[in-house]
Amino acid sequence: NLVTSAAPSEPHNFGAAKHVPASVRYARAAEFAKVVLGLWNTWEDDAFVEDKQAGVFFDKEKMHYLNHQGAFFRVRGPLTVRRSPQGRPVLVQAGQSEQGRELAAETAEIVFTVQQDMDAARAFRSDVHARAAKFGREASAIKIMPGLVPFVAKTRAEAQAKFDELQALIHPDLGLR
Repeated sequence: NLVTSAAPSEPHNFGAAKHVPASVRYARAAEFAKVVLGLWNTWEDDAFVEDKQAGVFFDKEKMHYLNHQGAFFRVRGPLTVRRSPQGRPVLVQAGQSEQGRELAAETAEIVFTVQQDMDAARAFRSDVHARAAKFGREASAIKIMPGLVPFVAKTRAEAQAKFDELQALIHPDLGLR
């Protein structure tokens, strides 16, 4: 999950006192995605021969160094584990801003979004799919996963009461944001 969070407590987990500007966070996320995908491709699918008789664990010709030198990361590779059967993890990105949509169009296979109505959801999907073309990607390669919060009860009135109760718990500052 490519997260460029703005939560004030998170930079402390990465050796920083505060967040860098959003544009830098998104540039870093795009480079990070490139590095991660590159690392997953440092081993060919059949690189691990595990031939005990010959004393050969992997075929050196099927291992590749990444040698990434970017603005944020310098990574030699290869990845220290073998590829999974599907080749690599699915990339998920959540974000609705301009930069979030660009990152999604460039890297994501699934985009998590919260839209307030069906027209906005359709417009979001169309926008992200249209942006995919500039990165040489097919729109069909990106699935949009809407955020839904169902309120389930025996009656509509009970479900509405549950919704109202949770809404009342939202701090006003968070609600305004």
